[in-house]
Amino acid sequence: MKGGGGAEYIGLTTAVKISFGNVVEKVEPSITPYVIYYKSFGGLDVYAEVDYTAALSDSGWYGLYIAQELGYNFGVIESGTLTVILSNENTIQLKPELGDGASQWGNFVPSLKWTQGLGFGDMYLQVGPSIDYLTGVEGESALGFDSTLGWDSKFGLGAYFTLHSALDPEDDPWYEGYVYYIKGPFFGTIYAEAWSQFKMLYITPTVYITPHTNRNILTFYTSAMITLVEDVEKPSIMPEIGVKYSF
Repeated sequence: MKGGGGAEYIGLTTAVKISFGNVVEKVEPSITPYVIYYKSFGGLDVYAEVDYTAALSDSGWYGLYIAQELGYNFGVIESGTLTVILSNENTIQLKPELGDGASQWGNFVPSLKWTQGLGFGDMYLQVGPSIDYLTGVEGESALGFDSTLGWDSKFGLGAYFTLHSALDPEDDPWYEGYVYYIKGPFFGTIYAEAWSQFKMLYITPTVYITPHTNRNILTFYTSAMITLVEDVEKPSIMPEIGVKYSF
């Protein structure tokens, strides 16, 4: 990849965001510096992210989020690509200490993704098992299956929808949807997640502004996660602001 001025893009992004907690109840700010690495080496895609969150209020919460993903692309037919993907995520609570019977959270997803180039953009289908080897409860694991259908257009619009099916009949499926639109320096997204037959709904609109239109060098963004729960009168609103620098 090449960036502005002919410099090689090394795939590193440094960023920081400030979150304000649920402002409907109480403002509890926290700060999260994070680093992302993403780059392709021939057919191999490499992604890694590390976030560190520190409370700026009396909540005293400190934690890490760590994600890694490897994908290898095979050009099977003209405009058709098969990608083998290994993805892993962990959320680690550093403070306060975990209570008795509690564990950290970890998820591993091996999957296959088929991308087909069409005249109006790329369509893709991704499927694979979802393994929660740490669930927040000590000694407990969970197994599910994820299916994602997505579309990336040639004019800046894209979307995907994911069904997370639980293999345990006592667990409900949950759903995830994402829509984005890019126009010049503007990048807008809406992310939605629904749990327990839509009894709990998360909606996160986000706006990104990148002044340098040739390359994502400096990006400012703001978002708010809105949570709606059945039989709860007030929604939860958790805004945040951030800035990213890619080079």
